[in-house]
Amino acid sequence: MKLTILIIGLIFSTKVMALGSKGHWLVCQLAFEQLTTQQQISINGLLAHLPSTEVRLLNSYLHKKSTAAISFADACSWADAIKNQTPYTHFKAWHFVNLSREEKHVNAFACQNNCLLDAISFHQQQFLLLQTPRIKIQALLFLAHWLGDIHQPLHVSYRSDLGGNKTKVIAKNRACSNLHQIWDSCLLAQLTKQQWLLQLTTPLNFSVSDELTAINIQSWANESFAISRRPSVGYCQTSKTNSSCLANLNPINFDQTYKKQHTPLLTLRIQQAARRLWLFLSTHI
Repeated sequence: MKLTILIIGLIFSTKVMALGSKGHWLVCQLAFEQLTTQQQISINGLLAHLPSTEVRLLNSYLHKKSTAAISFADACSWADAIKNQTPYTHFKAWHFVNLSREEKHVNAFACQNNCLLDAISFHQQQFLLLQTPRIKIQALLFLAHWLGDIHQPLHVSYRSDLGGNKTKVIAKNRACSNLHQIWDSCLLAQLTKQQWLLQLTTPLNFSVSDELTAINIQSWANESFAISRRPSVGYCQTSKTNSSCLANLNPINFDQTYKKQHTPLLTLRIQQAARRLWLFLSTHI
């Protein structure tokens, strides 16, 4: 994939805790644009039931005016914008699948006290079973957000270093100081949202592996985990005795070679997340 490298100004948070707002926007916009007009209207109708206080929090998170109108793609960062609010703090751990260094695969018992695997199933069922518009839109926004997170490789990783937050990086941009930030935001910094949208828009053909089932959710987590463990990513130093992932103690050089090698991996994951979200929405909206 050829990328046009542009110099653009970006605002990064000092501590990235989920796939960045640009990544979430792309997942949801790619899915939304493939829906029928009536399905889009239905989603926008649900968005109107999001509490005004939470709309303001979302706009603040996105660095927009508090009264700005929000799109579905904007609202896919809602789960990050509200995660420090009292009613939602218990969902913080749901953004990840955190594993021990000995694990080589994500199994059905990966969640100890709730995690991303549980989050997807929980909010899928909440959206399908509950009819109150406010609860329904919150469930949908959680679900859309979780589908973005599970396709970000470093969200399925090791708890010992907080999913790459302790894996140091050498980069020109100070905001790209650890591996988690690289995969959340920095790899996507080369283009604007709209430019990425043009690059990544393709017909969303699907298969049974894209359906939102427990088996597939686990499979999607393993897709991300396999990328996290790739030697080129720099997250693991493979043990010579049992192939477990040892922490990489050397800083990773975030240069053009790294970007060229790994940006297509992340954009593929965004496309996969969008396709899987679209399939759910087109079936249940």
